[in-house]
Amino acid sequence: MAKRTGEQTRLKKKKRARAEKGRELHQEQLEREREREERRARKEKKRAQARKPKLKK
Repeated sequence: MAKRTGEQTRLKKKKRARAEKGRELHQEQLEREREREERRARKEKKRAQARKPKLKK
């Protein structure tokens, strides 16, 4: 196999860095989505409790 030139190595590193950044962004996006879902679920639970008729003694 031919020896890799400096230019090829530089491009390969650049490509790898871009892919890594893309993966990180995707993970952050998933994390935000999960947090949003949890907040929505908590709000929904509170709303459901508020709608329940309170028992009178």
